[in-house]
Amino acid sequence: MFSLAGTLDAMRPHLPGALVSADAFAHARAAVDHLEAEITNGIYFECRLRRGSSRVDLVIAVHPDGAALLVDASGGAAPGCRHAPPGGRRLSTLCRRWTAPTSPLRTLVDHLWLEYDVEREPSGDEAARSGPGVFCTLRGSRRVAHSAPALRRRVIEALEAMTGRQASRAVQECLHACFARLPPETGVPHVGLMFGREAPTVRICIAKLPAAGAADFLAATAGVGGADVADITRLASLPDGRGGPLYVPMLHLDIDERRGFIPRVGMERQFAHTCQLTGRTRAGERHLLDTLTARGLCSRDKRNALLKWPGRTVAMMPHEVWWSVVERRVNHVKFVYEPHSGVETKGYLFARHRPYRAQHRPRSPAGTHRKQPSNSNRY
Repeated sequence: MFSLAGTLDAMRPHLPGALVSADAFAHARAAVDHLEAEITNGIYFECRLRRGSSRVDLVIAVHPDGAALLVDASGGAAPGCRHAPPGGRRLSTLCRRWTAPTSPLRTLVDHLWLEYDVEREPSGDEAARSGPGVFCTLRGSRRVAHSAPALRRRVIEALEAMTGRQASRAVQECLHACFARLPPETGVPHVGLMFGREAPTVRICIAKLPAAGAADFLAATAGVGGADVADITRLASLPDGRGGPLYVPMLHLDIDERRGFIPRVGMERQFAHTCQLTGRTRAGERHLLDTLTARGLCSRDKRNALLKWPGRTVAMMPHEVWWSVVERRVNHVKFVYEPHSGVETKGYLFARHRPYRAQHRPRSPAGTHRKQPSNSNRY
């Protein structure tokens, strides 16, 4: 088996040391060493931006062909990973449901994101025991207008298909309270569960929430507010682009299955993608990083490292026959607020690889036996 750790090794020369130290890289590598490389061709490195915070978590994209490698069909270890119960069993069951031809998840879910939290120095076995958080990207969620009851039904259907059981009363009540207050121009593109926990936490990701109403919405749902929430709303907001009002590109709310909303909120400010292929970021994004640096929310060396990450290179992945193009971008900056711990800032380095153009593919050296590439350009 070619391990996903080998894919990380191929990207290692381009990872800025200020954001991903040697120790952090080793810990993150160990967390996914049990996964097969062909499960994904898209990886996020989730980096803390304050000075002195070196933790790096990983988030990987999984489409149906990759999910098939995570299905435990025989009761033993799935071919693509060695997750142990309870996280591994739940993940394997979800992937089995999703890849089944008659599953309702086939029409609901486009792809998955697996999030591996690397809190301490883990061995591969420890990472396998904990299991990842799993986020479903729902089909058509950004393009279809919704009513509150229809959106609630859609999200509950996805959650129940993910878990194989009825959503708890607390979750259903929270979703009702949340969606009843959402304006129709918003969407819910992602629904997440932390499978490694005894009672999984549900995460709802809300797209394009108008900034003007964010304070009232958060006070009525998550019960958070104040100057810090107002501040991160201003930092995360973007203009509509068509002369409309400012909006928060992505808002995260967490729900405890027993107790309801957790007093915590996350907001994402996305970066423009296309220009980063040539190593450039927009002036507004550089200004945002300068503002975070001035406020102590991002260290100067990490600010500089974020700006050095974007670009595009050619590399040989250990599990592929041909050369691959590796595209790198800063996907977004995230602000997380909790009343007792304040604001935490994170930067998300995204890298994806895809086969190099056919006319430039080198011949495979005689005697090598690498697997044929199976991933395609999905994002």
